[in-house]
Amino acid sequence: MSATAILELVAGAAIIGYVFSDFMFTTIGTNVYSFVSHRLARGLFALNRQLPDWSWKYHAVGPLCMGVVALWWVAGLWLGWTLVLHSFEPGVVRQDSEVPATFFGTLSHAGHMLSTLGGGISMANGIGPAILGVLAAVTGMVVLTLSVSFILSTTQTVVSGRSLLTYADAMREQEDDLSSNVLPQVASLVCAINSAPFALFYSHPDPRMRLPGGLARLYRRSSGETREAMDRILGRFMLIGEFDGLEDLERWAEHYDISKRAGGTA
Repeated sequence: MSATAILELVAGAAIIGYVFSDFMFTTIGTNVYSFVSHRLARGLFALNRQLPDWSWKYHAVGPLCMGVVALWWVAGLWLGWTLVLHSFEPGVVRQDSEVPATFFGTLSHAGHMLSTLGGGISMANGIGPAILGVLAAVTGMVVLTLSVSFILSTTQTVVSGRSLLTYADAMREQEDDLSSNVLPQVASLVCAINSAPFALFYSHPDPRMRLPGGLARLYRRSSGETREAMDRILGRFMLIGEFDGLEDLERWAEHYDISKRAGGTA
């Protein structure tokens, strides 16, 4: 194996390892991790702040952030497996002539493996590349399966949060009993967002339906023992970091506001 092939093998394995770790911890992890996927989503979310305040951007920003993250996972694994398979040259050959595949031919083969559709017009040349093709297909199957559950958990967190905000806003002030009616739901929402932080990238044209701002609004309405309970609950919010009252919460909420007047970054 030449030095170039070794370099391709090491680089491909490193890319696969990092991207797959990013994918696994992001989709089925129950804590907040600072992988590339979250940084990409934050960056795209912040860019939307520069767009005009039309309603479509509030509807689109969440799916766009999720789409970019999915593209990163697929492209990263695709490139990684391409480099690994190409390092075994001729690890992939054309089915019709058994001529060694070019880099782009290997790219096509790796893509077919990841999609679990087979090798297309190419095939593995030897036991080693064949086993690697199986591993690539398994990786693709895992990504496809867990991506669905990840999207469902994220959107369910958004829906449950908006349900809480709708209920709280519908209550008349004199009947407002945050302690018995809302606090348990706030605690559930905080735990859900800790597990599915991408829910914060889903905005809404109506400011009352945006999760970060809604939590800050509920906090402002609380007082006495209810405020103390809210302090303890929000103190377990991993994404806020240092939490010492309303000012910290409002500053954090501004980071997830893509209106033109907002100045923070997600």
